[in-house]
Amino acid sequence: MIRLKDLLNESTSRKYYRAITKNAGDTVLFEPKGYYEAVDDDGKLVINKYDMIMKSNIPELAASKSVGGAILGAWSMLQHYGKTSKAITVHVYRILDVPDKDLSQLRGDDFEWLQEVRYRKPVTGTYVGSFKYDNKFNDEAENFYARLVEPDNPWDEPEVDIDKWEQFERMILTMRESDLR
Repeated sequence: MIRLKDLLNESTSRKYYRAITKNAGDTVLFEPKGYYEAVDDDGKLVINKYDMIMKSNIPELAASKSVGGAILGAWSMLQHYGKTSKAITVHVYRILDVPDKDLSQLRGDDFEWLQEVRYRKPVTGTYVGSFKYDNKFNDEAENFYARLVEPDNPWDEPEVDIDKWEQFERMILTMRESDLR
């Protein structure tokens, strides 16, 4: 297995990224307004008695330790809310504030690939570039997430192209600011 930490090329000590669909200018103040997966004070997911991840009751802002993680995270949210990501451009902002929660080490779901962090306070982002989802990216992201989804019935396991999955993983984890437009 590829060591995720070995592939990260941006400094993860003080640079975090958020991708949004609207170009908000050179700088933007991000307010914590999202309600994501609940995490306890020890950084563990809060699971209910039915083995479901609970939703947080605290407004947060999700971001990523990597450019590619922010781009994949925005793509995932577009899919989650039923919005097509075909031909959509996202605008990537760099955040220098230290996050309140670091979820990048969580196993399961997509946290380790998104290199997800959370803020519970407003933070300022500086524009670093844009990325346009094309058909190739969308197909590869769908293939990527198909492998992460655990089917209820093992005989219904989705067809996943493992070579494409690994190439996409490397691309997401090694994407840099210089790869943006």
